[in-house]
Amino acid sequence: MQRIWPTDPSDGANDSPGDAVANHLRADRVVNDRPWVMANMVASIDGAATRAGRSGSLAGPGDRVIFHALREVPDAILAGAATVRTERYRPPKPRPDGVRPRLVIVSGTLHLPADLPCFEVEDPAERPIVLTGADSPVEERERLGDVAEVLVAGDLGVEPRAALAALADRQIGVVLCEGGPRLLGQFVAKGLVDEWYLTIGAVAVLGTSSRITHLDTDVEAQFRLRSVLHDGDDLFLAYAAVRPTNSAGIRTS
Repeated sequence: MQRIWPTDPSDGANDSPGDAVANHLRADRVVNDRPWVMANMVASIDGAATRAGRSGSLAGPGDRVIFHALREVPDAILAGAATVRTERYRPPKPRPDGVRPRLVIVSGTLHLPADLPCFEVEDPAERPIVLTGADSPVEERERLGDVAEVLVAGDLGVEPRAALAALADRQIGVVLCEGGPRLLGQFVAKGLVDEWYLTIGAVAVLGTSSRITHLDTDVEAQFRLRSVLHDGDDLFLAYAAVRPTNSAGIRTS
Protein backbone atom coordinates (compact mmCIF):
# COMPACT_ATOMS: atom_id res chain seq x y z
CA MET A 1 0.00 0.00 0.00
CA GLN A 2 1.52 3.32 -1.07
CA ARG A 3 0.28 6.87 -0.88
CA ILE A 4 0.50 8.75 -4.16
CA TRP A 5 -1.30 11.99 -3.24
CA PRO A 6 -0.71 14.36 -1.50
CA THR A 7 2.99 14.06 -2.27
CA ASP A 8 4.38 16.19 0.56
CA PRO A 9 6.68 13.82 2.53
CA SER A 10 5.73 15.57 5.77
CA ASP A 11 2.13 14.51 5.16
CA GLY A 12 2.85 10.80 5.01
CA ALA A 13 3.56 10.17 1.33
CA ASN A 14 6.75 8.22 2.15
CA ASP A 15 5.42 6.37 5.19
CA SER A 16 5.25 2.61 5.65
CA PRO A 17 2.14 0.85 4.26
CA GLY A 18 0.55 0.82 7.72
CA ASP A 19 1.21 4.52 8.27
CA ALA A 20 -0.02 5.30 4.75
CA VAL A 21 -3.37 3.69 5.58
CA ALA A 22 -3.55 5.50 8.94
CA ASN A 23 -2.88 8.85 7.27
CA HIS A 24 -5.43 8.04 4.55
CA LEU A 25 -8.12 7.54 7.21
CA ARG A 26 -7.16 10.45 9.45
CA ALA A 27 -9.85 13.14 9.71
CA ASP A 28 -11.28 15.66 12.18
CA ARG A 29 -14.62 14.03 12.94
CA VAL A 30 -16.96 16.47 14.64
CA VAL A 31 -20.16 15.20 16.24
CA ASN A 32 -22.73 17.94 16.75
CA ASP A 33 -26.48 17.47 16.39
CA ARG A 34 -26.12 14.09 14.66
CA PRO A 35 -23.58 11.30 14.32
CA TRP A 36 -20.70 11.78 11.88
CA VAL A 37 -21.21 9.56 8.82
CA MET A 38 -18.45 7.81 6.88
CA ALA A 39 -19.09 5.70 3.78
CA ASN A 40 -17.00 2.91 2.32
CA MET A 41 -17.73 1.42 -1.10
CA VAL A 42 -15.91 -0.47 -3.84
CA ALA A 43 -16.51 -0.17 -7.58
CA SER A 44 -15.08 -1.63 -10.76
CA ILE A 45 -13.21 0.59 -13.21
CA ASP A 46 -16.45 0.89 -15.22
CA GLY A 47 -18.58 1.78 -12.19
CA ALA A 48 -20.14 -1.54 -11.20
CA ALA A 49 -20.99 -2.06 -7.53
CA THR A 50 -20.82 -5.87 -7.65
CA ARG A 51 -19.15 -8.70 -9.51
CA ALA A 52 -20.98 -12.02 -9.65
CA GLY A 53 -23.40 -10.56 -7.11
CA ARG A 54 -20.77 -9.68 -4.48
CA SER A 55 -18.85 -6.48 -3.80
CA GLY A 56 -15.88 -8.14 -2.13
CA SER A 57 -14.59 -9.65 -5.38
CA LEU A 58 -14.07 -6.32 -7.15
CA ALA A 59 -10.61 -5.52 -5.76
CA GLY A 60 -7.52 -7.18 -4.36
CA PRO A 61 -6.20 -7.62 -0.81
CA GLY A 62 -5.64 -3.90 -0.30
CA ASP A 63 -9.39 -3.40 -0.21
CA ARG A 64 -9.63 -5.74 2.78
CA VAL A 65 -6.89 -3.75 4.52
CA ILE A 66 -8.87 -0.53 4.11
CA PHE A 67 -12.13 -2.31 5.00
CA HIS A 68 -10.80 -3.60 8.33
CA ALA A 69 -8.94 -0.36 9.15
CA LEU A 70 -12.11 1.66 8.62
CA ARG A 71 -14.06 -0.65 10.90
CA GLU A 72 -11.71 0.27 13.74
CA VAL A 73 -13.06 3.86 13.67
CA PRO A 74 -16.86 3.95 14.14
CA ASP A 75 -19.27 3.29 16.97
CA ALA A 76 -21.72 1.67 14.54
CA ILE A 77 -21.64 0.01 11.12
CA LEU A 78 -24.69 0.75 8.96
CA ALA A 79 -25.86 -1.51 6.15
CA GLY A 80 -29.04 -2.28 4.27
CA ALA A 81 -30.78 -5.60 4.76
CA ALA A 82 -29.98 -6.83 1.23
CA THR A 83 -26.28 -6.16 1.78
CA VAL A 84 -26.36 -7.98 5.11
CA ARG A 85 -28.08 -10.99 3.56
CA THR A 86 -25.89 -11.15 0.45
CA GLU A 87 -22.57 -10.63 2.20
CA ARG A 88 -23.57 -12.81 5.18
CA TYR A 89 -22.55 -10.20 7.74
CA ARG A 90 -21.02 -11.39 10.98
CA PRO A 91 -20.84 -9.45 14.27
CA PRO A 92 -18.23 -6.69 13.92
CA LYS A 93 -14.90 -7.37 15.61
CA PRO A 94 -14.00 -5.22 18.63
CA ARG A 95 -11.97 -2.08 17.93
CA PRO A 96 -8.42 -1.79 19.33
CA ASP A 97 -9.93 -0.16 22.45
CA GLY A 98 -12.04 -3.29 23.05
CA VAL A 99 -15.38 -1.72 22.09
CA ARG A 100 -17.41 -3.68 19.53
CA PRO A 101 -19.19 -1.39 17.03
CA ARG A 102 -22.92 -2.00 16.84
CA LEU A 103 -24.17 -3.38 13.56
CA VAL A 104 -27.14 -1.30 12.38
CA ILE A 105 -29.36 -2.86 9.71
CA VAL A 106 -31.88 -0.81 7.73
CA SER A 107 -34.90 -2.76 6.54
CA GLY A 108 -38.39 -1.80 5.43
CA THR A 109 -39.78 -5.31 5.05
CA LEU A 110 -37.75 -6.91 7.89
CA HIS A 111 -36.90 -9.83 5.66
CA LEU A 112 -34.00 -10.85 7.88
CA PRO A 113 -33.69 -14.56 8.78
CA ALA A 114 -32.97 -14.97 12.48
CA ASP A 115 -30.16 -17.43 11.68
CA LEU A 116 -27.98 -14.82 9.94
CA PRO A 117 -24.46 -14.88 11.43
CA CYS A 118 -24.74 -11.25 12.55
CA PHE A 119 -27.40 -12.20 15.10
CA GLU A 120 -25.09 -14.65 16.88
CA VAL A 121 -24.24 -12.26 19.73
CA GLU A 122 -24.67 -13.29 23.36
CA ASP A 123 -24.49 -9.88 25.02
CA PRO A 124 -27.84 -8.07 24.47
CA ALA A 125 -26.00 -4.74 24.57
CA GLU A 126 -24.01 -5.79 21.49
CA ARG A 127 -26.91 -7.16 19.45
CA PRO A 128 -27.59 -5.54 16.07
CA ILE A 129 -29.92 -2.58 15.87
CA VAL A 130 -32.59 -2.97 13.19
CA LEU A 131 -34.03 0.32 11.92
CA THR A 132 -37.40 0.10 10.21
CA GLY A 133 -40.43 2.20 9.36
CA ALA A 134 -43.74 2.44 11.18
CA ASP A 135 -45.30 0.73 8.16
CA SER A 136 -43.30 -2.48 8.64
CA PRO A 137 -45.07 -5.67 9.76
CA VAL A 138 -45.57 -5.65 13.54
CA GLU A 139 -45.21 -9.43 13.74
CA GLU A 140 -41.81 -9.21 12.06
CA ARG A 141 -40.67 -6.57 14.54
CA GLU A 142 -41.69 -8.86 17.40
CA ARG A 143 -39.87 -11.82 15.83
CA LEU A 144 -36.64 -9.92 15.35
CA GLY A 145 -36.90 -8.52 18.86
CA ASP A 146 -35.53 -11.84 20.10
CA VAL A 147 -32.19 -11.32 18.35
CA ALA A 148 -31.92 -7.54 17.81
CA GLU A 149 -32.97 -4.13 19.08
CA VAL A 150 -35.70 -3.02 16.69
CA LEU A 151 -36.31 0.73 16.35
CA VAL A 152 -38.84 2.66 14.26
CA ALA A 153 -37.14 5.56 12.44
CA GLY A 154 -39.67 6.93 9.98
CA ASP A 155 -43.30 6.57 8.94
CA LEU A 156 -42.97 5.13 5.43
CA GLY A 157 -39.71 3.22 5.54
CA VAL A 158 -36.60 4.52 7.28
CA GLU A 159 -35.88 8.25 7.09
CA PRO A 160 -32.11 9.00 7.23
CA ARG A 161 -32.28 11.89 9.70
CA ALA A 162 -34.61 9.94 12.00
CA ALA A 163 -32.22 7.00 11.78
CA LEU A 164 -29.27 9.14 12.89
CA ALA A 165 -31.35 10.67 15.68
CA ALA A 166 -32.17 7.19 16.98
CA LEU A 167 -28.47 6.27 16.93
CA ALA A 168 -27.50 9.51 18.68
CA ASP A 169 -29.94 8.60 21.47
CA ARG A 170 -27.78 5.49 21.98
CA GLN A 171 -24.56 7.51 22.28
CA ILE A 172 -23.37 6.55 18.81
CA GLY A 173 -21.16 9.35 17.54
CA VAL A 174 -19.55 7.96 14.37
CA VAL A 175 -21.31 5.75 11.82
CA LEU A 176 -19.72 3.83 8.94
CA CYS A 177 -22.14 3.15 6.07
CA GLU A 178 -21.27 0.14 3.90
CA GLY A 179 -24.24 0.38 1.53
CA GLY A 180 -26.00 -0.92 -0.42
CA PRO A 181 -26.41 1.59 -3.23
CA ARG A 182 -29.96 2.72 -2.40
CA LEU A 183 -29.26 3.19 1.31
CA LEU A 184 -26.10 5.18 0.62
CA GLY A 185 -27.91 7.20 -2.03
CA GLN A 186 -30.57 8.22 0.48
CA PHE A 187 -27.94 9.50 2.93
CA VAL A 188 -25.98 11.32 0.23
CA ALA A 189 -29.16 12.98 -1.05
CA LYS A 190 -29.86 14.38 2.43
CA GLY A 191 -26.33 15.74 2.78
CA LEU A 192 -25.57 13.30 5.57
CA VAL A 193 -22.31 11.71 4.34
CA ASP A 194 -19.27 13.49 5.77
CA GLU A 195 -16.48 11.23 4.47
CA TRP A 196 -16.44 8.87 1.52
CA TYR A 197 -13.87 6.12 0.97
CA LEU A 198 -13.91 4.56 -2.48
CA THR A 199 -11.91 1.61 -3.77
CA ILE A 200 -11.63 1.34 -7.55
CA GLY A 201 -10.79 -2.22 -8.54
CA ALA A 202 -8.83 -2.69 -11.76
CA VAL A 203 -11.50 -4.77 -13.45
CA ALA A 204 -14.30 -4.00 -15.93
CA VAL A 205 -17.50 -5.88 -15.14
CA LEU A 206 -19.93 -4.72 -17.88
CA GLY A 207 -23.37 -6.36 -17.55
CA THR A 208 -26.20 -4.83 -15.56
CA SER A 209 -24.63 -4.31 -12.13
CA SER A 210 -25.89 -1.22 -10.29
CA ARG A 211 -23.79 1.82 -9.40
CA ILE A 212 -22.51 2.30 -5.85
CA THR A 213 -25.31 4.79 -5.19
CA HIS A 214 -28.83 4.74 -6.51
CA LEU A 215 -31.91 6.96 -6.30
CA ASP A 216 -34.93 7.42 -8.52
CA THR A 217 -34.15 11.12 -8.96
CA ASP A 218 -30.97 13.05 -9.82
CA VAL A 219 -29.25 14.65 -6.82
CA GLU A 220 -25.84 16.32 -6.64
CA ALA A 221 -23.50 16.42 -3.63
CA GLN A 222 -20.03 17.94 -3.65
CA PHE A 223 -16.92 16.27 -2.22
CA ARG A 224 -13.22 17.16 -2.27
CA LEU A 225 -10.41 14.68 -2.74
CA ARG A 226 -8.30 14.31 0.40
CA SER A 227 -5.97 11.35 -0.21
CA VAL A 228 -5.06 8.70 -2.81
CA LEU A 229 -3.41 5.32 -2.18
CA HIS A 230 -2.68 2.44 -4.49
CA ASP A 231 -1.98 -1.24 -4.01
CA GLY A 232 -0.97 -2.88 -7.25
CA ASP A 233 -3.50 -1.72 -9.83
CA ASP A 234 -6.26 -0.85 -7.33
CA LEU A 235 -6.87 2.77 -6.25
CA PHE A 236 -8.12 3.97 -2.87
CA LEU A 237 -9.68 7.43 -2.69
CA ALA A 238 -10.64 9.43 0.39
CA TYR A 239 -13.12 12.29 0.01
CA ALA A 240 -14.51 14.88 2.41
CA ALA A 241 -17.92 16.47 1.94
CA VAL A 242 -18.02 20.11 0.88
CA ARG A 243 -20.32 21.85 3.33
CA PRO A 244 -21.90 25.30 2.94
CA THR A 245 -20.87 27.88 5.52
CA ASN A 246 -22.42 31.13 6.70
CA SER A 247 -20.78 34.55 6.71
CA ALA A 248 -18.93 33.65 9.92
CA GLY A 249 -17.42 30.57 8.31
CA ILE A 250 -19.55 28.17 10.37
CA ARG A 251 -20.81 25.02 8.67
CA THR A 252 -24.57 25.20 8.19
CA SER A 253 -25.37 21.54 7.45
